[in-house]
Amino acid sequence: MANDTWDPRSPSPSYAREVEALQVAELYRNLPVGAASAYFGTLLCVAVFLEFGMGGREVVWFAYGTIVAVLRLGLCWLHRHQDGIGGDFAPADWARLAIIGNALAGIQWGLLGTWIFPELPGYRQTFSIMVITCFVGGSITAYAPVRWAHPALSLPATIPSTLYIFFIESGPHLMAGFTALFFSAMVIYYSLRETELVAQRLRADVRIRKQLSELEERVEEMPKISSVVHFPGNGPVKGEDWSDRCGRLFTEMRRPARAPEASAPVRNRRREGSVTADHARGRTRPNTHRRWSGCRDEPSDCRPAGCPCTRDRPWPRPGPRGSPGG
Repeated sequence: MANDTWDPRSPSPSYAREVEALQVAELYRNLPVGAASAYFGTLLCVAVFLEFGMGGREVVWFAYGTIVAVLRLGLCWLHRHQDGIGGDFAPADWARLAIIGNALAGIQWGLLGTWIFPELPGYRQTFSIMVITCFVGGSITAYAPVRWAHPALSLPATIPSTLYIFFIESGPHLMAGFTALFFSAMVIYYSLRETELVAQRLRADVRIRKQLSELEERVEEMPKISSVVHFPGNGPVKGEDWSDRCGRLFTEMRRPARAPEASAPVRNRRREGSVTADHARGRTRPNTHRRWSGCRDEPSDCRPAGCPCTRDRPWPRPGPRGSPGG
């Protein structure tokens, strides 16, 4: 266990293999939908071709797309049932097979923008460019878990199409061609960035699961205490509840501390504020004895009940005017 301590700068081989396995598993969760949607897009392209008649090139392209879809979907089926068929492939091997399948699919979309690209300007040319752009840009998230899985699709689909459309088909258009190549390079850049973000997330998941498993092992390895254990303030706890109590204490230590209670001066100020509010409502007589010049001359029934004149200072009781107490 000591040799598998997590170090982000130099992860151990066991961590690297586990992260790689998670990346491949996430890729193959997305691959069936990607392969099926690609073949459905192929059928839609064939429906558009049928409006003006399909030639020999379109038929070959459709046959090639069907073979690629069968290979990719069959690869997904093999990966899902690899335990039943006795396959002994490493995660890196499955990743290479997925990259090869994506490269074949990229060649299919590259042929749509070169070999069977419509000659006459119109909506068919726009449709071909839209199909290539949507399939390449929309599959970044699906193929991001494994490095070079998305570039294997985007490079054969975009680079040949860009070179043919902007440099060969109707003559060289340098500015438009270089702009298209720049956008294609940005797509590849963001796909590699997304791959790194997915790898960071999976590495964090592996690290957290490792730490939790180590904590559970340490708790299970703690010796069972047969005698009664007294926790301060919590009463006696039996020995068989030792592990549960340690787990609860660990959870409580991770909770954020509550804010301290208000100090005495603050409470006093609150009490004075409430008394002042009562005076404003006319419920009690204002406690303004320090401002009264004739506080000693007031009759006893006019003084407030808690007047400091009678509470803090031993004034004599008021008497008739002119007497010593008056």
